[in-house]
This record gives sequence, structure tokens and C-alpha cells, in this order.
Amino acid sequence: MARKSECTLSDLELIEKVDQWNDRLIKSGGKDWVLSVPANPDSDPDLLIEELLSRFKKVISGLVTETSEQMYFIISYRYSDNGRMMFWRPRNADYTTNLLEAGQYSEEVVRANMSYYHTGECSVAVPVEEIYERYQIRQEVRVDPDLRREHLRRAKAGILSYQNEVISKESTSN
Repeated sequence: MARKSECTLSDLELIEKVDQWNDRLIKSGGKDWVLSVPANPDSDPDLLIEELLSRFKKVISGLVTETSEQMYFIISYRYSDNGRMMFWRPRNADYTTNLLEAGQYSEEVVRANMSYYHTGECSVAVPVEEIYERYQIRQEVRVDPDLRREHLRRAKAGILSYQNEVISKESTSN
């Protein structure tokens, strides 16, 4: 049976309604599930979820078609060590272990110079999605000596966060 009306909610309103229904259903153990007769696409949970999924699929399909060209990370096994992969940066400029700083190279670029990008000895082109799907990715945070001193000073003063310190200074100056 076809619906007589469509959802009129904006994307943000729709997300908020589905989120509210999700919270309500969790709290009630699913007992608050409601179906209106006639169906109301702006309030029935099943229709809201269906609409959210439909909109999400449209967005995702748009992203996939825009980036349909296969992209690759170039791994330098020559410089990889201690279980960490070393990736080429964009424009063949140096190396990094940080995926956010790694270059992504198109299949066209890699194929045009396989002896440079995909030697099978020290440089290997690996599809971007393969890295994200098959490898354990960890984020590394490097120590900044100035921030380290600041953190230690706050800890000794019993201050938990920078925001607490700012609030404390503001309240004492008033």
C-alpha cells in the first residue's frame, strides 16, 4: 500500500526525531513503538527510519560516484619499521606514518609509472580502502614539550583542564 504523504522534515529535524525515538525505545525496552493509522511519515518511527536511510543512501551514492576512481596509498617498505607503515606524502614529497598526511595517488598516475610507484621491492601501491578495511589503524600523538610542562603544572595545582583554569582565573578577577 502506497503512502499518501511524504516526510516534510528537514534533514536535521529528521535526524533529531530518529534520535529521540531511538532514546525512547531504548528506555522503554521497545514498548513505546507506535504506528499511526493512517500512517504519519513525520512521526511514525518506522517511516522516519525508512526516510533517514533513504536520504543517507542518496548521499552515499553521490559520494561514491564522485570518487569512483581508484585511489592508492604508496607504502615505502624501505623506511617502514617497528610494525609501522611509512607512506609517501602528497606529490612524492617525503614520508609519514600518519594516514592524514599520506598522499593518495590515482590509478592513472600509478599505472603511468609503475616502476616508480609499484616496484614490488621497496614501494608498493595499495588501494586506500584496503588499508582502512584490513589493517589496524592507530592514531599517534606526539609530545609537545611546552604543553607537557603546562599539563604537569596544572596537575600539580590540582587543575583538571585548561577550561577549568580559565574559569578559575576569570572568577578570581571579578
